[in-house]
Amino acid sequence: MRGLKDRHGVAGATVYHPEEDRFTVATRQLYAGLVKECGFNQPELFRRLLVTRLSQKYVVNVTPMQYRLQRWPLRVWERVDQALKDRADSLPLVQN
Repeated sequence: MRGLKDRHGVAGATVYHPEEDRFTVATRQLYAGLVKECGFNQPELFRRLLVTRLSQKYVVNVTPMQYRLQRWPLRVWERVDQALKDRADSLPLVQN
């Protein structure tokens, strides 16, 4: 991952696989724990905790992490919102 940087200068932050990447796998792992912790009835709290924990894991600020969750080609936010709406216990795999 040497040499690759996102718009905030974070090395390796733009590397992704079109189907699954480490970032999505980490989101899926955190999702399952957060569902147990705060349930489905507090989506805003869920999102804040998810962003905070991912930003801590990848050592980036919260704002760039929110940007990635919204705008990356994998559209993680859309998947998280749909999973919360469906009351899913785990984040579904990327559908082609």
